[in-house]
Amino acid sequence: METFLQTLRQMIRISDEEISIFIQKCERRQYARKAFLSEPGKVPNEVFFILSGLLRVMVTDREGNEHT
Repeated sequence: METFLQTLRQMIRISDEEISIFIQKCERRQYARKAFLSEPGKVPNEVFFILSGLLRVMVTDREGNEHT
């Protein structure tokens, strides 16, 4: 998590108080391999920060073609 916070501080100006509030709202999760974070037609109300591993983002266009 510290690496993430260092990166965040490099990108934006944020106070220690704001960091504290942000961290309180964060939840650390681990997902199994090939798990889905979102499903087609469902709009997620979460923001994901990947600390370790890989993530595949796939979008299907109007013609039904999948784009990774």
